[in-house]
Amino acid sequence: MTNYLNDKDGLAASNISGDAALNSKITLIDGTLREGEQSAGVFFTPGEKVKLIKLMDKAGINIADCGMPAVSKDEFKTIKKLAALDGISIRIGASVRCLMPEIKLFSGTGASDCFIIVPVSDIHIKEKFKMRRGEYIQYVKSCVEYAGELKIPGIHLALEDMSRTDEEFYLELIGALADMNIKSLKAFYLCDTVGVALPEKIKYQAGAVLKILNAKRASGDKDKAEERVLSRPGLGIHCHNDYGLALANTLSAFDAGANYLTFTQNGIGERAGNVKYYELIMSLVNLKKCKLKVDNSYLSLLSKTVEEISGIFVSATEPVVGYNAFRHESGIHVSGLLRNRKIYEEYKPEDIGKKNEFVLGKHTGTALIDKLLREHFSGVEFSRAEITQILNTVKLMRVSAKKTYYATARRALINFYERSLGGVQTAEFIKVVKAILKRRKKHDS
Repeated sequence: MTNYLNDKDGLAASNISGDAALNSKITLIDGTLREGEQSAGVFFTPGEKVKLIKLMDKAGINIADCGMPAVSKDEFKTIKKLAALDGISIRIGASVRCLMPEIKLFSGTGASDCFIIVPVSDIHIKEKFKMRRGEYIQYVKSCVEYAGELKIPGIHLALEDMSRTDEEFYLELIGALADMNIKSLKAFYLCDTVGVALPEKIKYQAGAVLKILNAKRASGDKDKAEERVLSRPGLGIHCHNDYGLALANTLSAFDAGANYLTFTQNGIGERAGNVKYYELIMSLVNLKKCKLKVDNSYLSLLSKTVEEISGIFVSATEPVVGYNAFRHESGIHVSGLLRNRKIYEEYKPEDIGKKNEFVLGKHTGTALIDKLLREHFSGVEFSRAEITQILNTVKLMRVSAKKTYYATARRALINFYERSLGGVQTAEFIKVVKAILKRRKKHDS
């Protein structure tokens, strides 16, 4: 398999056709510092955010959504600090609700890319904005027009809860916004906000949106067809993983022509999280054969760093970066790998900052025992009976120790999660309120 890691020839998706082929420049958008930090119990310090931004920049990620300026003064200051960093090429973005004061606040951060969250399902419009559909379309247009007047370099419209939205309405809304012809409008994002869409629905919605976007740029000059597609707003995708379909849905949107792809490191985010960067990038590079200007030698380091500062650990069997992803114990697998690593490893773990490892345990075979004896007891001859005795002893050692270390490890992990992700306990909250009431009573007296 051709490996395009560290390719510097440019961005192209060679396996797609039609709209996707014409609009094949992929923009990678990391939401770890915003969406990821919204994971229950998780928060990052300004220093940790700077560290992550620099790693993302080295990895070749294009844009980082770094938070919401309206959350707090500290959040605003942190985004402003990130936007002022020297020596990085990654674009700094932030998210706002579809409210003019928040759009105005964003413009003071110095960040380049504004992600405006535009709810589109009836339940969101009714509960959040108390508007009818027609009124709401005019309202959103006024907010987007305002963002354009503020000269925000990159405007991105995240269509919240689109997977549960009436098709007629979202096409009408997108058509009305595309008609505004705001040059800094970069993309519309299909958001599967509660993770309920199937890949075929995402692909259909992506195709429907692209069709209407292309129609807005139609002309009689066939020679300018490619220019029209490249000049129109792009199509983005933002998927949640509530049913474990975030990666499949993102790839489905990509196949349909989406080129603004969002994700988080380790998939952290609201509830079950989002698309995992390492899964997405390896699928694009190794399976879709996309030539990306990325350096995937940072994959493992990015994952480990986010583990450390978020307190959320990836599973040992996690694809690409998991502890066991390149560790082998089974005698059949080890024997094959010792002959040729390509038998059971599709790509080199060294390319992504990992290494493979052979593990002694219940399923170990004689091939690994022979290998270790040659390495550590060179020149010593062992009989088959002795090798069998060594193998049986190793297996027994592993099995007999299980009860002790499994129970200890589980207790430690549960205790860690309770402390790290538990947040402020209700009892502590009650103490805070009681202290306020006590001061009030003292003041009143």
